[in-house]
Parts: sequence; structure tokens; C-alpha cells
Amino acid sequence: MSGRPALRTTRRHFLKLGAAVVAAGLALPLTSWPAGAPGSPALRIASALPLPGYDYLPFPERLLTPAPDGPDVALVPAYVAALLVRHVRLQPLPGPPGRAHDPDGHYSVPHAYRVAALRFPNETSAPQSATWADLWSAAGQAAWPASGRLVMGAALLRRGYSPNDSHPGHLAQAAADLERLRPRLASLGTEHFDGGQPGPRAPALVLADPAAIGQANGLRLPVEGTLLVEYDWVVLAGAERAALARQFVEQRPLAGVPRLDLPVRLIPLMPLPAAARAQHAAIWAALAKRDTEVL
Repeated sequence: MSGRPALRTTRRHFLKLGAAVVAAGLALPLTSWPAGAPGSPALRIASALPLPGYDYLPFPERLLTPAPDGPDVALVPAYVAALLVRHVRLQPLPGPPGRAHDPDGHYSVPHAYRVAALRFPNETSAPQSATWADLWSAAGQAAWPASGRLVMGAALLRRGYSPNDSHPGHLAQAAADLERLRPRLASLGTEHFDGGQPGPRAPALVLADPAAIGQANGLRLPVEGTLLVEYDWVVLAGAERAALARQFVEQRPLAGVPRLDLPVRLIPLMPLPAAARAQHAAIWAALAKRDTEVL
């Protein structure tokens, strides 16, 4: 495929890229979630985007269930932010308007965009055109992120389905493919993963900054299309330090709009219905258990 990504900017699609901003930087004393004894003066932060020092949430949907030791502020995918708004789990947080999941900018502040990409060990080993099948051709070597929606999204795209597909049979097919592959799960940062280097031709599934695509770094976007994820800061309804949480988010310096003129179709991750979320969770639990047994 070639040309600009085919993105629609309606509520159904979910992202309005023209209004996107990116925030970065950290300033206040923080801890990850959970943060030790209750009443700790530090702000408790959880993140679905791998960031040093924060508790990583492979299934950020668990924030839909209130917890007494939950985080004050969280960095979540936009599809989870939409679910949290729907379930009245967020406190007001002024953000930019014009985004489909938070059209008035009442509950979330965008932090970054990431795309799912394949990273080969180096530019020399990277093929001219990558496909999702490359992950399966490296079975036993490929590293995968500890993120349920990204893993399932890759498996669904390989079969020609949407990563937002909620059909039980399609999800079962993707789960069977992952079971045969038995991928090695790893904690991934942006553009890299921990746990050792892949084999000579083994790609890794990574979350990449759109600006890094097209450089001589072994990153490739599968020609069939790939996942686009907006990550937003939100303040949880049960935050013990709501004022500090809002101050933390509001002090993030704003950066420019990320480059999104990529040569494949970008598919924003959307909220799933409850039944599909439950099936995803069950598939992920079985996959993670098998990975632990293999290792």
C-alpha cells in the first residue's frame, strides 16, 4: 500500500488528528502504582505506555473497576479513556477539544501517539516490505509486548480482520494462531524491548514514535496496515491527591503534532464491547500463563 493513511475523524473512528498535541517531561516527586503505605505523600501514577518508574498496565481496562489503592493519575490509551468517561470514572481535567473520544476536552490531555511496528535487529536485516506474517515466521524468537490489545491486534490483522473486531469466532481464530506461535512476551519500551536481542532475522513487535518511522533503524510498518494509539493523561475519580494530579498533568510542556503521513493505513484502537473485553482478557491470561511455563 502507499499514500497517506485513510483516517476518518468522526466519533466512530475516534481520533481527530488535527487537534492532537503531545505532552512530555516529568517534574514532581512520583511513585509507581501501588505506592507503598496508604497516605503516601507522593503522587501515584500508572501507565499503559512503558515509562521508567511507573507501574505498567498491560490491561489498562482494569481501571474501570475502582480499587482502594488505585492510582491518582494514569496514562491510558484513548480507547480506555473513552470507557472511563462512559463509566463515570474520571475527574474533570481540561484538555484540547476536538478529539472524538473527548470532544469538549473535559477529561483527558493527550500525551503521545504511537504506532505498532516491526523492529528488525538492524537496517540491513529489515526487508523492503514487512508483513504481519514476519512475526510468525520467526516463531520461538520474536519478542512481543506485554499488551493484550497490541498482541491481539497483530493476530487479527494477520488474518485480514480489524484490530477492533469483536466477533467471538474471529477472536478465537486469532487466539489459536497465538497459541501455535507461543510468542515470547517482553516488557517493551518505545522502539526497543528488554530481555535480550532477537535472533539474526527475528523481528520484535514494538510501539514506535511515528517520527522514528522511515529512518535507518530497522523499523518497518506492515504493509497491511497497523495500529495507531493515542495515549492520554487522566485523573481517576477516586484519586486521593486530585489537585496534585491535575497540577502534574497541567505542567506537562506541550510539543508539536506528531508526523502521521505514514505510507500504510493507520487504524485507531477503539473501545470494545464488554463481551469482547472479557474474551480478550481470558485469551491474554492463557497466553501469559503459557509464556511463563515456556520460560
